[in-house]
Amino acid sequence: MFQVSGPPLGALAPLLNRQLGIKRLEFTATLERDTYERFLLKIAYCLAVFQLGLDGIAEAYVIPSILGGPNDMGRWLGCDGEDHLGTDAMHALSTGVFGSEIVCRIRLFASFNAPEYVVAVGRAA
Repeated sequence: MFQVSGPPLGALAPLLNRQLGIKRLEFTATLERDTYERFLLKIAYCLAVFQLGLDGIAEAYVIPSILGGPNDMGRWLGCDGEDHLGTDAMHALSTGVFGSEIVCRIRLFASFNAPEYVVAVGRAA
């Protein structure tokens, strides 16, 4: 985990100790299985709807997984090891239609050289 903005968390400890008597600060995050993968599918689907409209999508492969259906996210989400999106912005996204397939590329925290994901969203109308 890394912090992307604001004062360092370590700077809060003396302030909290002085004002509230807090001696220890702890953070725990628990994510359900497949939370991040489902998040990426949602981003890709929303991007495809934004770019093509609902009428531009004949079949959305990712909807059952987004709604908690079959655990087939690995069928639609992956990395191909290629870098098509830049690292100049905080996040980078793109949508393309190849043949009849809608493909989105997602690079969250691109400016930190994070991985680029590829999502086969569905079939274009």
